[in-house]
Parts: sequence; structure tokens; C-alpha cells
Amino acid sequence: MGKENELFALVHAMRGNEKRYFKLLARQNSKNNHHNLLELFELINGMEEYDSAIILQKCKGRTTVNDLAAARYQLTQLILKSLRGFYAEKTNASYFRHRLEDIGNLFQKDLLQQCQKLIQKVRKKAELLENQYILLELAEWESKLLLQNPPRDLEAVLLERGAYKRNIIRQKLAEEELNVMFREVFVYSKIRFAALNVKQRSRLAAILGHALVRNGQDLPTAWARLLRHLILGIYAAMNVLYLDCEGHCLAAMKILKARADLTAEQPEMYRIVIANLLNSCLFLHKMEEFLDFLAQASTMQFRRPIDQRRLQQLIYSQELMYCLNYGDQDRGKSLVLEIRHWMEGKMAELEPSTIFHFLYNSTIFHFLHGNFSNSLFHLNRILNLRRSDVRRDLQNFAHLFQAVVHFEMDHFDLVEYQVRNAFRYFKLEKGGVTYEVRVLNYLQKLLKVADPAQALPIYKALNRDLATFLSERGTRRPPGVQELKFWVESKLAEENIGEYFRKMLATKG
Repeated sequence: MGKENELFALVHAMRGNEKRYFKLLARQNSKNNHHNLLELFELINGMEEYDSAIILQKCKGRTTVNDLAAARYQLTQLILKSLRGFYAEKTNASYFRHRLEDIGNLFQKDLLQQCQKLIQKVRKKAELLENQYILLELAEWESKLLLQNPPRDLEAVLLERGAYKRNIIRQKLAEEELNVMFREVFVYSKIRFAALNVKQRSRLAAILGHALVRNGQDLPTAWARLLRHLILGIYAAMNVLYLDCEGHCLAAMKILKARADLTAEQPEMYRIVIANLLNSCLFLHKMEEFLDFLAQASTMQFRRPIDQRRLQQLIYSQELMYCLNYGDQDRGKSLVLEIRHWMEGKMAELEPSTIFHFLYNSTIFHFLHGNFSNSLFHLNRILNLRRSDVRRDLQNFAHLFQAVVHFEMDHFDLVEYQVRNAFRYFKLEKGGVTYEVRVLNYLQKLLKVADPAQALPIYKALNRDLATFLSERGTRRPPGVQELKFWVESKLAEENIGEYFRKMLATKG
């Protein structure tokens, strides 16, 4: 990224209140050439893409290319300065940094009594936040104060201070141990779980076991909080439920149940807990408990509308997953309709990824139950959304799946057109569409076959390819692979997809 684009990204990353603060700062210092920098800021802020030619044209006669390079640097520095000022006392880190500087200044001026008072004040906040680094720093300043005005029992006091410092260091080391484990889990979470090797899985199981043991101990609040995040993080981000160890899942459920009574003051943690409880129930086939937790979550009320909306998204997503996995067709139909009406009133508020998620799952639900018209309705909504980089995999899948649905409805002329159109669409994609193109090739072959007996080897070959995609390690599974495999298996069984899916669920149940 060029320096001009770095500045452009910085300006457009600023929030409205940050921009207002910057403009106020620039106007207050207009005598220092900040007026010109403010003009440059306004120009960049109004651009959709950075264009130096527009800036040079607007500032014709006043700015050259060399001047512009210098102005960009000065503007970047002024923005960073304004952000430092804006957040000067708004974060705990900045508060502690400035108070430690104040303590140092008071000490240098030999104002020891004021210095001691400030240390005591800052320590109260540091103890409340369990900030071991700051407590250790304050202990160092107190030792310096003792040496400036030593008491009679100096040796005993210094021994006491030494024990206090060692205790802080032990707590910090213990906290760092959990931090290291947390970062390790975070790294594993970036790898698809199926791609983890035996050593990595063993390490993950060891971390989980260590965390579960520590969870029962009497720990400082911050440590206990970090430990809970570690345990929840493993289950939330890593699909560790598939460690082939049901005991881990049951142990986690005990922890999660203990946290399920969280109040409306903790919306984020509540969502994590409920999501993992629901996932654990689905994995362990504890349907009664799943529905109980779902009902409990539905009654929770948060103060902020955004927290309430996110909780509702979670409830709808989990309930739809339940209907998909356990074949509750009647509940699923009414749920999909309810989600549709809910989304229509909140399209401007919802993230694009959330919209794609619900439309995709609604499409799949109706297809697996043989409701092809309803499946197409939701599929067309995906296709009619503005193309973006968000969930590109679902957008690509939609171009493939519409041909499959129309094929199932015997709209062969339309399928032929859609296959050609999809091939053209995928040519524009830079990569990652091997799966979609492979399935389209099979559809093209099926369109040329009139005899069902001749179609049989094509379906078998497609089924083998889909099985390969499902078993591949180290790559993210493309959307719809399992559902397409169900469809192909229904063809091999000479049954419609709705009947085949219901039989499969009955056998599984």
C-alpha cells in the first residue's frame, strides 16, 4: 500500500467524533499551517478513491507534487496526534501512563507527600482492574519513596515490600501462562480442525484439560475471567467438540451451565455461553436441553438494541440449524418465514454476512425437503444482492445451485442457459471455484443424457468427487457439498430428495 493510500485508509477509518475532534484541533492551530492540512483532510475525506490529480487541481497554484508529499506526512502526524489527544483519558492504558508520568514529575520536584497520595489513588484503580504491571510499577515508586525518607524499621518494611512484589510477579506469570495458551488456541482456530495433526490435537486436548482443572481453583478475578474465555474460546472457535472425547464436551457443558445465569449486563459473554451450550446440546443429541436453553435465551432482554438484535440472530441461527439437522419440517417452515419477515424490517442494520447466512440456510432447508419453489425464492434473493467480497463462497454457490434446483424441476432448457452463464461468471473469478466448476461439468454431461441408465455412472462419479471434497484436509469445506451429496445419493436411490432426506434422518435418529 502506497503512503497516499495509507493516509486515505487512515482518514476513512476515523469515526465521526474523531474527525470532529481533529477539525477542532486543526482550527485551533491554524497559524501553524494546519489550515492547509485541514483542506487536504476534507478533500481526502470526500473521496471514494484516492486521486492526487484532483487534489493538485483543487489546490492549483498553491501545491506541487513535492509539497503534496510533505503535506501528506504532516497530515498523518497531525491525525495521530489528535487521536492521542482524543483518547488521552478514555482508556485505562492512557490513564495509567499519564498518572505514572505525574508520579515521576512529583518525585523529581521532591513533592513526596503528594507523590504518595497519587500512588495510593492509582493503586486502588489498578487493584480493581487487577493490573499487575501497574501494581509492580507503583511498588517500585514506593520503594524509592522509602529510601528518600527511611523509617526506623526500614529492613522489615523492605522485606514486606519484596514479598508483595514477588506475589505480584507470581500472579502476572500465572496470567501470562494463560495468555500464551489463549494465543496458541487462537492460532489453532485459524486452521480447519480436520487439518490439525495428531500432535496439535493432543496439545489442544492438553490445554483444554489444564484449563478445566484450573477452572475449579480459587483464582483472582482477571485470571478466572481469562480462563473462562480460554475454555469458551476452544469450544466456540475450534469445533473441539469433535475431539472424539465426549467427556470434554460434558465437562464444558457443566462450566457453561454455571454461566448461563449471566445478567443483561454481560451481553457478549451471555451470547458466547448460550451459543456453546446450544452447540454442545446438538452434538450430544440432548434435544430437550437444547429447546430449554433456546427458550431461556428468547426471554433475555438487553438494554442496547444492537445486543438484542445479535441475540435474536443467534437464536434464529441455532433454531434453524436444529430444524436442518433433525428434520423438524413444520417448525422449520414457520421459522424460515419468521426469519424472512424479521430480516425485511432490519436489512439496513444487518451485516451482509448475516443476510447471506440466513438466505443460504433457508435455501438449503427448502431444497432438502423438496420445496423447490421456496428454495429458488431465497436463492434468487442471494443472486439479487449486490455483489461483494463478503461471503463470496455463498454467492458462487448460488450461481451453481440455481442450475441444480432447476434441473430437479426438469427445467432443462433453463438449466442449459444457467450452466453457460455460470461458466462465464466463474471465469471472472480469480480462483477458489474448482468445486463449483467441477459440478457444472457433471451437470453439462447429464443434460446430454436421455437414458437414466446412462446417467447412473455420471452420478456415481459426481458422488465420489463430492466425497473427496468432504474429506479434504487443510481447506475450508465449500458450502453445499454435503447437501449436493444428499441430492446425488437420492438420484442413485431413485427417490426424490425430500423422501430420501426424511428416510436418512429417520435412520440416523
